[in-house]
Amino acid sequence: MIHRDHLEQFSRLRDYKDAILTTNPNSTVELDTIIGQLLAAVGRDTNNGLYHIAWAVVDVEDEENFISDRQNGLLNAVDKVLPHIEHRMYARNIYGNLKKRNPEKCSLAFCSPTAKCVDVHNNISESFNNIIDPARYIPMVEMLETIRRRTMVHIDLRKTVASQYTGRITERAKEILEEEEAKNIKYCSFVPGGEGRFDVRECGVSYSVNLRLRTCVCRRWEMSGIPCRHALRVIIEKKLNREDYIIDWYLNSRQQCIYSDSIAPINGILFWHRSGYVVVPPAALVEQIENRKCKKPKLKRKKARHESPTKKKKNLSRENRIMHCSLCDYPVHNNLKCPNVGVERYKPPSKTPRKKKQPSIATQGTQGNQASEGSQATQTTHATQD
Repeated sequence: MIHRDHLEQFSRLRDYKDAILTTNPNSTVELDTIIGQLLAAVGRDTNNGLYHIAWAVVDVEDEENFISDRQNGLLNAVDKVLPHIEHRMYARNIYGNLKKRNPEKCSLAFCSPTAKCVDVHNNISESFNNIIDPARYIPMVEMLETIRRRTMVHIDLRKTVASQYTGRITERAKEILEEEEAKNIKYCSFVPGGEGRFDVRECGVSYSVNLRLRTCVCRRWEMSGIPCRHALRVIIEKKLNREDYIIDWYLNSRQQCIYSDSIAPINGILFWHRSGYVVVPPAALVEQIENRKCKKPKLKRKKARHESPTKKKKNLSRENRIMHCSLCDYPVHNNLKCPNVGVERYKPPSKTPRKKKQPSIATQGTQGNQASEGSQATQTTHATQD
C-alpha cells in the first residue's frame, strides 16, 4: 500500500502543481523528475522568530540547486541570485573555520549592518529541519502537504500572538532593552558634545554616540537596530523615549503585517484536475522504496574535516561537580578570580590506609566461649585417658 501511494502521488505531481497555482496564484512552483534531499529557505520575523519562505526537494547539494553546508556551490549561487544579500553560516561551520584563516565568515566585526541582526550564525534553519523531519519518510505529495499544513499552523499562531500583543515594539526587542538597562548601563557615564553627539565612558574606554545618526562606535546599534548600552545611557538620562530610537523593523505593527496573509488551502488528490501528464518516478525512487521495508532510514550527518569519522561525542554531566582553581587548587573559584596569588599550592590530604576492622564485643565473646569450650573438651579427654 505504501509502495502504491508513493508511485501514485509521484505520478500526479504535475496535477499537484496546477492545484497549488489555482489556489495560490502568486506562488512559484518548479517541477522536475528528481528524488533526493529536502531543503528549505527560512528567514527571521520582527520578533527574531522563524519564518518559512520556501521548501523543495533536490537531488544533490550544488550551485544549481542553491544548497550546501559551507560549500562553494552555495556561495556562488548567493552571489548570482542574491548579489546584495549577506550569507551567514551554521555555528558548526564557524567552529570548523576557526582553524583556518577566514575571519570574514566567523566574526561579527566583518558583517554589514544591513541585516540588523547580531547573530553571526544561521542555526535558526536547523529549527525548521527539526520540524519537518517526520515528513521526510512519507510519500512525496503528502510530505509536501504536511510541510504546508505545519507552515499554515505556524503563521496562524504567530498572527494570533501579534494581534493580542499590546506593546509598540516586539517582545524580543523589549527584552533586549530591559536587559541592557538592568545590567550594563550603570557602568556608563557620558559628557555631551553638541549636535546630538555624546562621549560615553565605560570602564575607562570612550565611545562616541550620535543620537541623530543613531550610531555608536561599538557598532551594536547599527548591527541590531536597537540602542546599545552606551546610547541607552544617554537616552534614559535625557528622559527620552527609548522606543523612538529603535528601527521600524522591530515594531509590532510590522509583525502583524508579516503574518497578515497565509497559504491558501489546497484540495485533496481526489479533487485535482487530471491534466493527462504522468510524471514517471526515477528508478532510484522505486529501488529506495523497495529496499526500505517500512523502516525509517538512519541519516548520518556529514562530519567536518576537524571531526573524527569514528569517535562519538559523549555528553558529560557537570551536576554535583566542584570546580577547583588551577593555581591554588582550592574549590569554588577558578584561576581568573584566584584570591590566593603567590600562596603555596594547596595539596589535598593523602588518603590514609584503611584500618583493619576490629572485632566487636559480641564477636570477641563468641570467640572466647569457643576457646573455653575447646579447653574444656581437651581437659575432658585427658581425664578420660587417665
